[in-house]
Amino acid sequence: MDTTALAPSDSAASTTPQTHGLAAARSGAEGAPDGSLLDRCLAGDLQAMAVLLERHRDPVFRACLALMGRREDAEDATQEAFVRAFRSLGRFRRGCTFRTWVIGIALNVCRSSLRRRKPCEELPEAPVAGADPERMLGQVATRAVLSSLPQESQQVLLLRCLEGCSYEEIAEALGCAESAVKDRVFRARRLFRQRYLKMMGEGTP
Repeated sequence: MDTTALAPSDSAASTTPQTHGLAAARSGAEGAPDGSLLDRCLAGDLQAMAVLLERHRDPVFRACLALMGRREDAEDATQEAFVRAFRSLGRFRRGCTFRTWVIGIALNVCRSSLRRRKPCEELPEAPVAGADPERMLGQVATRAVLSSLPQESQQVLLLRCLEGCSYEEIAEALGCAESAVKDRVFRARRLFRQRYLKMMGEGTP
């Protein structure tokens, strides 16, 4: 991904990165904590942006792929999520992790994209016997159910079940109490399971 588009719009410098930017970033800042890198990003440091991008791209991509279903669409959503994140760093709350914050942005990008997508003609895949539905996020039927859930339910399922975030991390990302997160995860899992089984003809309306 080209880091040119990632420069914050307000406080960062407008320097254009060279092709060796990512390599230089790895050697110069890859060991720095996220907080330090975020400070450097706000000062317009494109190398710091590249390190954060490389560090957190995979979990953001997985979340996008779980919703979008197609790798190329997930790639586009991932890039757009990081562009939006770096351009709005001034609104980032340091109490939460950068990873969960970007995933939240990515989910919004995916939902907007899915609303514009033409109806898919793919048929649901058969469920794996004995598997918990929420662990099957890569399947067509599962993506359809996940996309149909309320935004709050999508967020907590992806953060908790796909990325393995702690309740504390999710609470920080969503700005709520841990007890509220636990309740949301419980309700989201129950709703997911009900809709999944209904879609597969195994549940009652």
